[in-house]
Amino acid sequence: MKNTFNIARFAKFFTTELRLFRNVFLIFMGIIVVDLITSIISGHTSGRSGGGLIVFLIVIAPFALYNFLYHPTKSFTYAMLPVSWLEKFISAWVMCVVFVPLLLVGFSTGVAILLDLLFSQIITSYRALFDFQLFFSELYLETITAQAVAFCGAFWFKRQKIGRTILTIVIIVFALVVVGFTLMRLDIGDSEGIILIEGYQFPTCLVYGFSVLLWVVSLIKFRRTQI
Repeated sequence: MKNTFNIARFAKFFTTELRLFRNVFLIFMGIIVVDLITSIISGHTSGRSGGGLIVFLIVIAPFALYNFLYHPTKSFTYAMLPVSWLEKFISAWVMCVVFVPLLLVGFSTGVAILLDLLFSQIITSYRALFDFQLFFSELYLETITAQAVAFCGAFWFKRQKIGRTILTIVIIVFALVVVGFTLMRLDIGDSEGIILIEGYQFPTCLVYGFSVLLWVVSLIKFRRTQI
């Protein structure tokens, strides 16, 4: 069973994890509600006012959900669960990359719409919280790229996960800056974003491909610890 994938067993395990992490989800949603209400009170009623917070929560989700990996006792209990390592990893990937973003964006959208309906009747100069254009941008891909680093940190490091991941990010950013300026000095780039240097942005394909690389590294590390 170590390398197998059974859809029924996976679905059951994923449902179990949803129940296990429900308190974390409730905390995340509570933070979003407080942020939206604070935005109204402070007068910063804009669809983008809560966007940064949602991005932050999505990025740190791997630490909040899977920080127990490699713990002396909790990790052993997790390793002994009657599911394969592949099912555990796919569950974690779907949880962080798909479920959490959909949950937070969907919840934030619903709450923002409700607050819009409520306060637009009370405040004549009220500006809507919800902005549809925000969710049709490239924000998701950029957020998942950042989360991939946190995901790898949660799955790779045994101790001091957050600190070591931050240090890794600093090193990676420095390396990418060097690559970016090197390409810029060589006049490599185009206006279509295939290799985009303008505004100190990193090559698009390199950044998104880097996310896939981090997930693969995480899978390899996780597999070695679960066998």
